[in-house]
Amino acid sequence: MRTKLIAATILLSLSAACGASTDDATEQREGLLFGLTQDDVQQLHDEYTPDEDIDLTTARLTAPFDCALYDDLCEQISEADAIAFTEQLVDLGLSGASPQDVEAFSDEFLSAAMDAVADPDVNADLGEEEGDGDDSVVLRSSGYWTTQEIGAVRLRTRNGITTPIIGKRQAWTESRHYEIYAGAWTQRHADILCANTGANLQQYRLCTNQSGCPAYYSPFETVDPGNSCSMGRSSHKSTSKHSRRNGQTYAGGAWSQYRITATGSGWALSHGIILSVPTTASHAATF
Repeated sequence: MRTKLIAATILLSLSAACGASTDDATEQREGLLFGLTQDDVQQLHDEYTPDEDIDLTTARLTAPFDCALYDDLCEQISEADAIAFTEQLVDLGLSGASPQDVEAFSDEFLSAAMDAVADPDVNADLGEEEGDGDDSVVLRSSGYWTTQEIGAVRLRTRNGITTPIIGKRQAWTESRHYEIYAGAWTQRHADILCANTGANLQQYRLCTNQSGCPAYYSPFETVDPGNSCSMGRSSHKSTSKHSRRNGQTYAGGAWSQYRITATGSGWALSHGIILSVPTTASHAATF
């Protein structure tokens, strides 16, 4: 039942309008999303994100939806699906769902939504005429993606960090496999496809008015789910879950900062060819 609801939500959300620019959104923001009241926002904050500032929870739930407040969520899926995902989480939270139910729903929705999102710039970083199929080895970065090509096969891997409205913060790695088919790069099944999330690290530092922020963060939490692979698939994802921490201001003008770094890599076996994207695609976010 839940899978059908997710699929229907994704399809319906595709008709939602994409928001204005960040500057325009800042100027035009007014009212709460999804028909919420301030008491609803307070309930979600108290039950699920008590360590965050209530103003941040309110900002995330104020119209129009601001992707920047959710870190890489709109890169991970799409803005329309991010809005649908957030609305479903809000409904779960207001119904009193357990943290375990919230995480299960998040995993299922995000997996389905990522599978449904097409790769918009699959040919945007071609350095040669499309479809020549030579034996050169190419490793390049474009936006969030790092790509390796060997002849007529390609592996693309990206890392991101997502902060849902409730639930744990996530560091994720996604790998996609392509082949030249009918003269164009096309997402196709690999023999083996892996997304190694790596030992994703959450760090912490304390800043003061007197000395500013130290140059280095101290380790706070390391989560390593290990290498994750599938057979006969064109995309594969792996995620590490992290304690939800946000910088706070303390008496005397001190404040804290947290940072998560996603250091995942990708690997694929395709037609006897090994493709590998190293951790050069690492991605960090500060809170």
